[in-house]
Amino acid sequence: MTAAKRLRAALRLGASLVLALSAMPVQASGTKKVGNWVVITNDRQGGRKDVAAVLSDKEAQVGLAIRCIEASLSIAFLPLNNDGLFGKAGRAAASFVQADGQPAVELAGAVGADRAVQVSRPAPLLRLILSAAEMGVLVPAQGSAAVSADFDLASGRSALAELVGQCPAD
Repeated sequence: MTAAKRLRAALRLGASLVLALSAMPVQASGTKKVGNWVVITNDRQGGRKDVAAVLSDKEAQVGLAIRCIEASLSIAFLPLNNDGLFGKAGRAAASFVQADGQPAVELAGAVGADRAVQVSRPAPLLRLILSAAEMGVLVPAQGSAAVSADFDLASGRSALAELVGQCPAD
């Protein structure tokens, strides 16, 4: 799959995640590319916003989505070309993250109804993403295999500024 097709797939998946998790009517929505991130914003009644930032590696099978839906932060690893990559919903799926060459950190998580691996405690990972220049992840796939991806986080601070403003990590 080409990088352009991966970006379109990540964008479609990110947009569907934002829309699927939004219960209130959407007044307006926007999508923009900030560096290597795709940022999707849905304006909601009452002035609130739902925001998702999606990042995909050029060659990876997995992308990274950071979302603030109804002022609730979530981070997920998305399957980019195989919806069944991570197995059935509810399956425990601990991932490993290594930022800027530091020792890898294990993150508890589970496969969600949206077929993505949802990180159980997103705030510490968001702080890591905002402070790191690059990050490698290892996410357990269905069976005993795992998939890896390397993410360039250089443009993350500006891409995530609106999300962090709507959904503080503390």
